[in-house]
Amino acid sequence: MMRRLTGTMFNQLSVGLFMVASAFTIVIWLLQSLRFVDMIIDKGATPGMFLRLTMLLMPSYLIIILPIALFIIVVFVYSKLTADRELVVMSASGLSPLQLSKPALMLAGLVMLLTYAINLFFLPESYRMFGELKWHLRYNYSQVLLEDGKFNSIGNRTTVYISERTSDNSLRGIFVHDERDPKVAITIMAKRGSLVKTNKGAQIIMFDGNRQSRDVVTKDYSVLFFDRYVFSLDHFNRTEGIRVPDSRELTVLELFDVEQNANIPERDHPKFIVEGHKRLVSPLIPVAFALIALVCMYAGGFTRRNQTKRIVFAAVVMLTMQIAILGVGNMSARNLALLPSLYFVVISPIVAGIVMLIWPPRLDFLS
Repeated sequence: MMRRLTGTMFNQLSVGLFMVASAFTIVIWLLQSLRFVDMIIDKGATPGMFLRLTMLLMPSYLIIILPIALFIIVVFVYSKLTADRELVVMSASGLSPLQLSKPALMLAGLVMLLTYAINLFFLPESYRMFGELKWHLRYNYSQVLLEDGKFNSIGNRTTVYISERTSDNSLRGIFVHDERDPKVAITIMAKRGSLVKTNKGAQIIMFDGNRQSRDVVTKDYSVLFFDRYVFSLDHFNRTEGIRVPDSRELTVLELFDVEQNANIPERDHPKFIVEGHKRLVSPLIPVAFALIALVCMYAGGFTRRNQTKRIVFAAVVMLTMQIAILGVGNMSARNLALLPSLYFVVISPIVAGIVMLIWPPRLDFLS
């Protein structure tokens, strides 16, 4: 009897969690996708690259979505069971609040294991691939799309303007201003040209134009007229600097041994160490959220009165805990001595929740 009851409630919770988490994931995916629209417009990224970019961020979405979705579905299912008086019947048959909570706690345990898998394995790899792909699109100008009628910034000190781009990929009215050399400023103008990709990288081949240079020190000015001139974009790939890895790209072991990574500035080391501790403690958040929902549903007794008040109270407690986690995490990044408080904020609600399920309190204001 108990096994069948647990299985039925577990199935309801699992299906509900999947539906809520899927809805949240789609909404967040659509909102976050707007960040990368410029990569299609300005950087020439293909729809396939755009889709890959957004999908690689999915693990980082899930570790936020899953605990909140679990909290929502636990509150909904147990509130519905209370409204239908099913919990009253189950309690009258001798089942304790801890036994009634078993399906929700089992699901919370599975979500915790899934979150650990994401944090320890999937998140670092997916975010590393995301960072490398984004870096490639931003600085690999073999993918660049020069928009006509617009001043296109290439790197930090070069601007390219195209008056017209024809259907056969030819360029009309080309203007290039190059200030990469601090001693000489170069301006190139050409009537026509084309953007081509060669084994040496991307190049703009220009015809019928002139190259003007001005020595910044001596103020000497010179003009060179040409029939054909090649402006290479490949050097940008080599001179944009070394990519500093994001903290989410590193594994837990690498985060705790961040001093060995020469590409990460020393001032950022505390932030990476805190990220490592977050990877270990954040999978416990679903369990804490589930216990908060369960305790608040039971605290006022199995009655349909004040159901809204219980739900609001549970939401306030959950949001307070989430804000506390974010606040303590930010403070710990500035002062590593506060790191134990991060564990306390997450673990203390779990301990308190288990105690309250074993010995349910009677909160009159929720009755």
